[in-house]
Amino acid sequence: MRIRPVLAASFSVAILAATSLTAAAPASASTLDVTCAGSANATYSPALTATSQTVTTSRSFDYEPCVSTSVPALTSGGVSFSYTAPGFSCLDLLGSGTVHKTITWNTGQTSAITGQRVSSVAGATTTTVITGQVTAGLFAGDSVVDTEVGPATSILTCDLGLGTVPGLTTTLLLEITS
Repeated sequence: MRIRPVLAASFSVAILAATSLTAAAPASASTLDVTCAGSANATYSPALTATSQTVTTSRSFDYEPCVSTSVPALTSGGVSFSYTAPGFSCLDLLGSGTVHKTITWNTGQTSAITGQRVSSVAGATTTTVITGQVTAGLFAGDSVVDTEVGPATSILTCDLGLGTVPGLTTTLLLEITS
């Protein structure tokens, strides 16, 4: 049995109307409090290999330029730290884990961030996405998405046991929303 075009069109309009009524329900709006571009650098001493070893890692994150709707004077921020980890290799650069870092803004204020890190490689690009929350300081309670993107060549060759990773440089995009 064939549905006549007018009947089919009426049915489609009814479905669209029902869908749009459901979609029109109020949703909680989020506000972008700050967005930043920037770059990140990591150095490993000694250089990472496919074999686990004790490694000192130095990291720096430069968030600039930043645009904030709620704090117009905020234009940049940064993080830097070092730590030594036993049993670290280039194989540990990919995967997931918990991240804690505190951004110091050009205004003198800070934002402590805790989130989950997921790192992966697609083609020749490595991407790390941290999703979490600002746990203290400026923007406390806000959601965070911090994305790093960079070349994966040295990671891939190291994972195959064919090279080392002395350091990494990536680009950043940080978004903090309430």
